[in-house]
Amino acid sequence: MSGTVLTEPIHDFTWMRHLLTARIRDRLVLHDYRAVGLELAPSSRSAYRYRMLFFPIHSEKPVLSFNFETSILGSSCLTEQRGGRHVNLGPSDDRLSYEEFREWALSRAERSLSRS
Repeated sequence: MSGTVLTEPIHDFTWMRHLLTARIRDRLVLHDYRAVGLELAPSSRSAYRYRMLFFPIHSEKPVLSFNFETSILGSSCLTEQRGGRHVNLGPSDDRLSYEEFREWALSRAERSLSRS
């Protein structure tokens, strides 16, 4: 891969619990990363509804996560986590389907992970 190489794991460790408790919707490979798409039950008390975690091929810790979550104010938004950064990328429709989220997350990941 000639693009960006991410090495710093995301600082939000909820991903470990989410891998155990969420519904795994996808497992795929994108460039030099393994990706796992998760759907969390609305009753899970998590701010997250959907997550797509990206792991370097030879690592057990994700370095990138795209998320559909509820903000502290109760509105839905799309976010990106990379290392210690957790960035709100803007509002989202509360009724976003997993398939729509997946398409958005993979598109963002393709741009992020293939930069030269």
